[in-house]
Amino acid sequence: MQMDNNEIRSEHFDHLDHMNFRLNDVNHTSKHATEWLLRKHFIETYMLLFVASGQGWLKIDGSFIELKAGGLYICLPGQLVEAAVHSLDERGVYHMSFDVMYALEQEGRTTLEVMKQLLRNDVNGEVISASPVAVGVICQMIYHHIHMKDGLQRYYGQIRFQELLYTMFYDGASVEETELASPIEHVKVFLEQNYAKRLNIEQLANVAQMSPRHFMRLFKKRYGYSPVDYLTFYRIKQAQILMRNDHSHRLKDVASYVGYQDETYFRRKFRQISGIPPAAFIRNSKQKIAAVDSLSIGTLLALQIIPCAARASHPWTYYYRRKYETDKVIPLAEVEPILLEELRLVKPDYIITVGTESEALHSQLDCIAPVCNIPWRKGIGGNI
Repeated sequence: MQMDNNEIRSEHFDHLDHMNFRLNDVNHTSKHATEWLLRKHFIETYMLLFVASGQGWLKIDGSFIELKAGGLYICLPGQLVEAAVHSLDERGVYHMSFDVMYALEQEGRTTLEVMKQLLRNDVNGEVISASPVAVGVICQMIYHHIHMKDGLQRYYGQIRFQELLYTMFYDGASVEETELASPIEHVKVFLEQNYAKRLNIEQLANVAQMSPRHFMRLFKKRYGYSPVDYLTFYRIKQAQILMRNDHSHRLKDVASYVGYQDETYFRRKFRQISGIPPAAFIRNSKQKIAAVDSLSIGTLLALQIIPCAARASHPWTYYYRRKYETDKVIPLAEVEPILLEELRLVKPDYIITVGTESEALHSQLDCIAPVCNIPWRKGIGGNI
């Protein structure tokens, strides 16, 4: 498949100059199996799923996605994933895991952020595939060569995997050029500009100049959410911003500002999306609590409290990053003198430890802010 790189104008593809991709494993399940199943687990690498035939479902962090023949799906490290596909024929399902290394990660952009931009992964898993037949042929060749004994042939399989990624990036960029001015994109902008007003499906469908049924189907296909759910998420997001930056507003006023006249309904939706009640969110945003080790971070998350600062080495999963906005958590260094200086700059109201810090460090922490030391002991099956 010959494609002209000059046709792609998106500047973010310059990141590819600093990225390396390596296929770890590829599996193929066809009609010889009754169905293909993926147990629920947090994935540690990037996962690519190509459904050449059959139908089924995929859950990413609890969100349900219908799998269809010809569909191409990407899951990200740290996501909670579960899937099943049935009614397979000889084309079957391809399941791949791969790693990505980004040389410029220390300059402000994480590998995950760059990958989401490249794949346009804003539809919760599904990525653009302009030619499922071509993708199926590439996947078949990858599987064939990766499992050969000859190292040179396996290397060729890695090359075909790069071709698969190129196809995805190219298709995504092509669709981006045509969709920026599409009616669905226009409605999304309209919704975000008028979220505080009374909006309904008929009104949004009129903006798109489509029937309500057709509009709802295309909107969900494009963004992974119904228009009503997207509006709700956007309103709650705006409420969080308002509550985090100005604590003088009454909850009734916050609800009204983002489009809800019923405060009780607003409370219910806020808790459903944020995971905590509005009052707890406001209380947490007022208090600055720093966690100096992984165990204390876990304790705070169990209490639905987001630390203002935490060790940079903590393996935040995508689930927590998405749910609790951990990108706003100030990263703390591993080296104690630097960590202490960073904490002094943060000026936390409290510091949480879990009984694993040295007495010398504990005394220095106590000079910065009150320290809550949670007892820690080693029990059966691990740390409790």
